[in-house]
Amino acid sequence: MQAILPISASLALGVLTVACTNPNARESTLSGTAALSTFPSAPSSVTARDETGRMTHAAVNAQGLFALPLVKGHTYRVSFDSSGAGVPVVFPRTSGRLDATFVLKTGGAALRLGQVRHFPGAPAGGFHVLVVQIPTSTPPPGTATTGDCSDCVNDDQNVTCAGSGSGSDTQAAASPAANDTAEQADGTGELAVGDQNVPEEVDGCDNSDDNVEQEGEH
Repeated sequence: MQAILPISASLALGVLTVACTNPNARESTLSGTAALSTFPSAPSSVTARDETGRMTHAAVNAQGLFALPLVKGHTYRVSFDSSGAGVPVVFPRTSGRLDATFVLKTGGAALRLGQVRHFPGAPAGGFHVLVVQIPTSTPPPGTATTGDCSDCVNDDQNVTCAGSGSGSDTQAAASPAANDTAEQADGTGELAVGDQNVPEEVDGCDNSDDNVEQEGEH
């Protein structure tokens, strides 16, 4: 008789089975929480596609949580899978650009999107991109919070390095070098935006690893 796994264990296995296995490099993780009530149809999974067309999938659970494993050395575009259609995840920038891609140059990074909301299109005035970290308690006067601003994006661009030591708060570097190379999103169609941004280019978590990666099996 086939054993029945708990839902949480099944979801975890679902993520592991689609990850690219590479013993020479640590995967990075893109995680967040889909604000399910904002989507016309709740997404069942999230997909990352790299520049070669290779795709990696992860489930979105009943609470909207997802964790997508990514291998370094690629340019990624991310989308939610909902009712047979893909809803692209885009990244508003302080310059007013709406990026559709980001470059992952490091391994072992934890990229957090926070709460990801669905939009039928980009707001007429664009997104409110906040350059400083949104406080969790009392914000400075005049600073919009996520509760007061439905289209605010925190663009502090800090990415945590998932180090082997507990309590590590090392930050990955965000390079402006990719500013002119990121693909631009179509703001007229539906899209999804996290309240925490991902840098155009992520580096710095495994600089000691100079090995050239070889892609593993999915």
